[in-house]
Amino acid sequence: NDEGRRDHGMKEPDGDDEEQRRLIDAEGNPGRGHGAKEEVEVEEEVAVPRDKNQETKWDAPWLVLAVVAHMGWGLYAVFARYLQKQAAFPLGPLQLLVMVNTVCLVFLIVFYTIPVRIWNWYRECSMHQELHEREDWRARVRYLLVFSMLLALRASTNVYAARLIPAFWSQLVQMFTPMSVSFLSYLAFGKELPPRLVPTVLMTFIGSVMTVVGGSMDSKVTERESISGVQIIGGITSALVSTLALSCYMVLVQKTKSLLSQEELLFNTFITIIVVLFPTSLIAGGWHWEAFTELAPKDWAMLFTFAILIYVGANSLAQLVIRHIGATLSVMFFGTRLISAVVGSYIVLNEAINTALEGAGLILVGVTVTTYLVYQVVRTTREKKQSVAVELQNNHCMKDE
Repeated sequence: NDEGRRDHGMKEPDGDDEEQRRLIDAEGNPGRGHGAKEEVEVEEEVAVPRDKNQETKWDAPWLVLAVVAHMGWGLYAVFARYLQKQAAFPLGPLQLLVMVNTVCLVFLIVFYTIPVRIWNWYRECSMHQELHEREDWRARVRYLLVFSMLLALRASTNVYAARLIPAFWSQLVQMFTPMSVSFLSYLAFGKELPPRLVPTVLMTFIGSVMTVVGGSMDSKVTERESISGVQIIGGITSALVSTLALSCYMVLVQKTKSLLSQEELLFNTFITIIVVLFPTSLIAGGWHWEAFTELAPKDWAMLFTFAILIYVGANSLAQLVIRHIGATLSVMFFGTRLISAVVGSYIVLNEAINTALEGAGLILVGVTVTTYLVYQVVRTTREKKQSVAVELQNNHCMKDE
């Protein structure tokens, strides 16, 4: 029963915890090899081993690593914009995605799949085979096809948004992800909406409007490339579609617990983009073979950094952090992505904040989302402690009887 589970230190999954765990894991989850019980993006009861008196681990080094992981992912749009706008041979969105994901795929096969396969063969045990024996392959194929469509839509619109609007504007739209996941979870599964959600959405929207209006004004301080109204509309729309696709992916992927292995979801991400977008770019005329000879050494360095450190590295680090301190605490630092996007834009792209209004809007969004997430962490931690206290009191009463 539930009391028996809690008495043995097993934590019941909380609605907010599940939603925040999906948020952290969603952007591509490098597998952790054999023996990992958690599925991609759904780190439920086994996310972090804890006893009932230790719900949150405030471990300073791991909190720093959580910030590093989020700030690393915040640089996504910065690298994507550089390779599309400032490289010696600017890449198209589709070609950029194909090249980056090809590097990721090769890197993971060499440094993850082959070593893990050798280790599993040595141990004469394969989680992958066990999973296939107990699950319907037709259901797995259906989910993979749906995920493929969502991933292709998410990736292409995300990169296209970085091409049209400043990198920190693109990341600004991504700040709506925690709230959109909550709304979709409510619509799909009837989960209770977290407190303070509507005010958070309103304040984030106001800050976003301030940022766009302020950034569209002429400035004598910066020399940022001017952006037309069509570009603004196209970029923001693309970023919104990307955010919605990501949120749908995160909500849907929870249904695949014990159905799809981490490795299947991981390689589905990279293979989908290569298989779907490569022929699409050829047909649309967006593929240029001369890019392989025209790109400067700095551009290649940026591309490999984008693939290995952002796509693979930031997500791998996020997983390590989640396993140590939990997704609920780790997601509290989601707002730092906006900081890294602003700093990265200035250093890499020489694109600074245009006006005080734009800066005020960015600060409002960052503070609002961070306050909301910190509040959720404090609230859920307090509720768990109160629940434990009540259980202990009930246990004492039962013993006295």
